Amino acid sequence: MHPILKQYATIVEFLGKALGSQYEITLLDLSSAEHSIVSIINGHVSGRMVGSPPTDLALSFIKDKTFEKMDYKVGYRGVSSKNSTILSSTMFIKDTDGSLIGMLCLNYNAGGSVSILHDLAALLQVDDLFTSEDTTQNLQAIPPCAGIETFSNTIADLVNSTLSKVLPDPSVPVDRLTQDEKLQIVDALNQKGVFLVKSAVNEVSTQLHCSEASIYRYLSKLNKS
Repeated sequence: MHPILKQYATIVEFLGKALGSQYEITLLDLSSAEHSIVSIINGHVSGRMVGSPPTDLALSFIKDKTFEKMDYKVGYRGVSSKNSTILSSTMFIKDTDGSLIGMLCLNYNAGGSVSILHDLAALLQVDDLFTSEDTTQNLQAIPPCAGIETFSNTIADLVNSTLSKVLPDPSVPVDRLTQDEKLQIVDALNQKGVFLVKSAVNEVSTQLHCSEASIYRYLSKLNKS
């Protein structure tokens, strides 16, 4: 782990205890994109653990070099593996040269809080003062930050969730996709930073029913264009 990142390990534990169980705090070491989470507190919020990969949106931040334009991104929305709404913020950790080496992420379990408020409203018999429709509208008003973030615990989950967002027509069987369509899909995945994770090539080839060599050919063609 980079010496700078070691300083943040204590901060992760501190924030987790100070903010409470509905806040997940994660530290990412980007020297290993496949297993980037090196410290996590309250992992039940997203269902992840030490060794899990970065989210699809985190990869997009890296690919788009968002960290060169700002030091942090706050108040965007995600969804956990249990379909619970999560409100997230990320701080980009850079070395003395300005290169991105890690991320410190705060993920708040908004869905859990909504459930607690509903239970409290029922207990106080004031259900009409707190409706699901009102809550949904408030959550929808939160900036989606170029697409909802999806939290994955494995590379397979990461590829599957990202593929579901870029497939032109999910109803079309993969075996019926043309080479041009597969090229477009690989291009979309590449733009989202999926291939920053080395083992993603193997997983994408499995999902698209083609060889790893085919994926590398697609990527080579895209790099030349």
